[in-house]
Amino acid sequence: MKTIAFYFTLFFLFFFEAHISFGQLKVRNDAFIQIGYEGTLNKTLSFGKSTGVPNNGSWGIEYWQQKQGLNFYKPWPTDNWGEYVLFLRDDKNVGIGFPGLQGYKLSVLGDVRVFGVVIHQSDARFKTDIKPITSNLEKILRLQGKSYYYDEDKISSVYLPPIDESSLSEGKHSYPEQRKDSELNTNKNRKLGFLAQEVMQVVPEVVFKDEMGYYGIDYNGLIPILLEAVKEQNEEIQKLENRIIELEKR
Repeated sequence: MKTIAFYFTLFFLFFFEAHISFGQLKVRNDAFIQIGYEGTLNKTLSFGKSTGVPNNGSWGIEYWQQKQGLNFYKPWPTDNWGEYVLFLRDDKNVGIGFPGLQGYKLSVLGDVRVFGVVIHQSDARFKTDIKPITSNLEKILRLQGKSYYYDEDKISSVYLPPIDESSLSEGKHSYPEQRKDSELNTNKNRKLGFLAQEVMQVVPEVVFKDEMGYYGIDYNGLIPILLEAVKEQNEEIQKLENRIIELEKR
């Protein structure tokens, strides 16, 4: 009887490993459970109830091999379905709304609201080669503020490139439809700011280029320049006032 049970157990384990592991689930001998492994592009888990057909759940988690990271997404045809709700990259960076960027710990495609303060570490003990900023008024006079709208189609074409259709799981859909339904949430209001290429000609220290070749501005970095420009202008005003006083005494 024990012999029969032993062979039955061996058969069960062999069947489980040989059949289940070649499907979607593999219980490994190193205490890990692997879902979708060698040779497959998508490693997917689905959670929650979906009212759509097919029933792909309300949330999906997959290893997105094309983008090299863990993708938290809303499976089709769930409401608000779409990619990259949260994307944890292999390089330990995070993207929200898109796969993120190599040089940034957190990248967000859309607006960010904060109830509180954003603190930039600025302790003098962490800084070296400290120098005063000069010619600030001249720099400020060369900058020109602009108003503009974001071209969301252009942003999508750059940061949400086409996905390999062969790698789509059942919970995915054709990418053009997905992009059409996706909201970048960049707020439709006209924006105020600067053009990075113009700022780069005046204050290159506050302009950065990402891995896609597009520029961004550290607006906080302009604050010290604005402050010093005001101080420079105040000194000029004081000199003129003193000169007027001297002229009035004559």
